[in-house]
Formats: sequence, structure tokens, C-alpha cells
Amino acid sequence: MFFVIGLSPERKQLSFSQQGVCPVCGRMARFDLWRTANCLTLFFLPVCRFAKQYFFITSCCGASCALPPALGKAAAHGALSSIDLQSLHFSSGAAQPRLCPACGFPANPGFQFCPKCGMRL
Repeated sequence: MFFVIGLSPERKQLSFSQQGVCPVCGRMARFDLWRTANCLTLFFLPVCRFAKQYFFITSCCGASCALPPALGKAAAHGALSSIDLQSLHFSSGAAQPRLCPACGFPANPGFQFCPKCGMRL
């Protein structure tokens, strides 16, 4: 007799999402809830998932934020209607240029005004 056992990472987008202004790039975005976990499989069928983590990922620039486990689980089960985005810390992974809302010119993240048209970023 033999067993086929495996351990693999799993990433799944959950049904919870909300609209808001991205704190990284400043554009209106959709915040999608994702869950990552390690999945134990037996004969290629998932048996259990452990080490679950919940993340918000934006649709505009891909910025992400890790959620506390209790908050992520409540949002995944539909117990929350929205999450306060101001209390979360988003990271972009790389310093991406900010786009001017008036002309679309990519400016450095440290700029307060667009170097092309002078509009406030």
C-alpha cells in the first residue's frame, strides 16, 4: 500500500470586496480580500488548510495589506459590511510613480505637484 501526500501553498480570492481611495497611489480602487494557506493533500485531494493569512489587494496598483486573522475571518464569512481602510497599513512592494490626475504624467512619489502641468498630486 502506498500514500500520495503533499503540502502546497494555496491562494484564493474571497467574495468580500469594497471600494475606496488607494492610500498608495491615490486612485479610486476596489479592495479585494485574498486568503493564503498551506494545504495538506492526500491523493491530490485537499484534507486540511492551516497557517491561514488574509490580505487586501488593490485593483489599481496592486498594493497589499495583511489583515488581522479575526478581521479577515469575519469578512470572509460575511459578518462585516466594510472595513476601515484608514487604520490599515498598505505597502506597494516597489516605489511606483504617482500619476497626475490632470495630465497623467508619471511623477516621483515624493513630489507634491506635477512637474509637467503644476497640478497638486
